[in-house]
Amino acid sequence: KEIQIWLAAAIDFECSLSLNKEKTTRDRRGYTWHPNLSFTNTKEELAKALMDNLASIGVISRGWYQDRHKYSIRCKPTWGVRVSPNALRILLPQVMPYLIGKKQSCKLLLEALNLLGEHTTRGNATQNTDRIDEIYSKMKNLNRKGLSQ
Repeated sequence: KEIQIWLAAAIDFECSLSLNKEKTTRDRRGYTWHPNLSFTNTKEELAKALMDNLASIGVISRGWYQDRHKYSIRCKPTWGVRVSPNALRILLPQVMPYLIGKKQSCKLLLEALNLLGEHTTRGNATQNTDRIDEIYSKMKNLNRKGLSQ
């Protein structure tokens, strides 16, 4: 329970929950869905702690490093963590009771994952596209800076 609470706090304060829509020619609709949890921070220790805590509850995540110094002398290096859609199916139900700020986004993302179907990594849902579009719009609005409408 302690780890789930820690992860919920990390998700609430440092992570982004999103449902991304990507154009593609491989699907007749012209796009695919990408359920996503991502984390980016300048503190390597925080990224490693997040990955360790995810692993302790059976969630595999992928870490990455980017040296942003090439973009600007003032940019710090960043570390990031991404969680796959199938790993989100394990993670989100465990942390949702402890989320505060992102509880609604979590519920919507779980619904989208259920509609997309199991073992979906690219969002190949042919049914329920209207509802997934609705979820996408709601999540986009929740993720906007400032006041959501």
